This record gives sequence, C-alpha cells and structure tokens, in this order.
Amino acid sequence: MRFGDKLNALLGERDMTPADLVRKTGIPKATVSRYLRDGQPSWPYAILIANALGVSLDTLAGRSVHQSQVTTDIMETCSRLNCKGQRRVLDYSQDLVSSGRYSSAEGLEAYEGREHTELRAAGSAG
Repeated sequence: MRFGDKLNALLGERDMTPADLVRKTGIPKATVSRYLRDGQPSWPYAILIANALGVSLDTLAGRSVHQSQVTTDIMETCSRLNCKGQRRVLDYSQDLVSSGRYSSAEGLEAYEGREHTELRAAGSAG
C-alpha cells in the first residue's frame, strides 16, 4: 500500500480532513497534499503525523505490528481521549493488574468473556 493510500485511510477512520492534519501538525498544506498523492514524509514529519493520528510509526508506514485486536482497539480508543481520560484508563488498568484477578494468561479470554461486559459497565459509570 502506498503511503498516500494509508494516510487517506487513517484520516478517513478518524473523520479527519487533510486540513485537520495541517492544523494538528503545522505541516504545510502543500506538503500534506504531496504525501496524499505520492510523497514520503521525513522522519520529523512522520512523527508529527503519527502523533496527530494517534498511531505508531509502524501503522503509519503500513507495516503489520503483531498485537491482538483488543490491544489495537484499546490503543485507538485511548488515542481519542484527552490526557485526563488517558490517565483514567491507565489508572484503571493498573488497578486491574494489581488486583491479581486479571493475569496476562487470561487477558484476551477475560476481555472477550463476561469481564468485557463488566469493563463496559464500569467505563460508562465513571
């Protein structure tokens, strides 16, 4: 997949326009337009774009990162939160880990099972 195609897809997934990306990154409009057509960003601009979109450089480059869909969902959801919201998610997840009830061995199964419902209920209550 070309970089421009990946960038367009990521913008679409986040309901962002190229103008939104320009505002969030400070990258010149002509430069963003070039990236959307056929260009490749320099490292500094790639980092700005990845941060603005809330993705890793690997994701921005279209490389497959081996992680579970749950991890991807958590990261994408957190990228839409402000700093205070991200801190609450981190604090809550650290509480879950320290409770001993949720070990990494049962992580995905617990998420996909009844605990998934508990997490949603707890999230909407807070």
